[in-house]
Amino acid sequence: MSGQGDCPLVARWRPEPRTFALSVLALSAARFVPRQFAGLLGLPLLLLLLSGCATVEGSLKPEHFQFVNQVSKRGKGAGGWRVACVHVGIRKSATRELFLCRFGVEVPVENGRQGYIPVERAQGVAAKCANLAAKNILRLTPKETPMGIACEAFKTEYHLILNDTIMGARVTRTCDALAKPVLVIPP
Repeated sequence: MSGQGDCPLVARWRPEPRTFALSVLALSAARFVPRQFAGLLGLPLLLLLLSGCATVEGSLKPEHFQFVNQVSKRGKGAGGWRVACVHVGIRKSATRELFLCRFGVEVPVENGRQGYIPVERAQGVAAKCANLAAKNILRLTPKETPMGIACEAFKTEYHLILNDTIMGARVTRTCDALAKPVLVIPP
């Protein structure tokens, strides 16, 4: 990991077509997946979106992550918490159907590994990691994969990448009430 907080370009497991369906089923059925296996299950699902199932036009930008302080930083050392909410439109190529993938992003204001994390850095890292997760997941997405399943896989992969980059960061299935949703819709 670089000192700038860029997302690590980690080589991840790539499923064979026969094992992919089992991975998708396991991810959707799992309530608890040990961390060492979460990437293996989440990656195949998000990779579904790019292979003709959906179009990805452009990418998420730092300004799409409008972080607000949920818990203010007090004193020295780790502490404080910021939250953002993003609703990303994913459009199926064939039908032009639009699906909104909604998720929250939470990052510490300061942690023990990176120290103080300015809002601009949190925004930049959040955008880079989201784009990397989308790329990872979307390129293996079969056309028949439901958009909701692909969205959940993206969230899982995004969480793993973001937390590897900013210790303690999370991607949540829902948004915190303090965070105003930012809507990103493809043309």
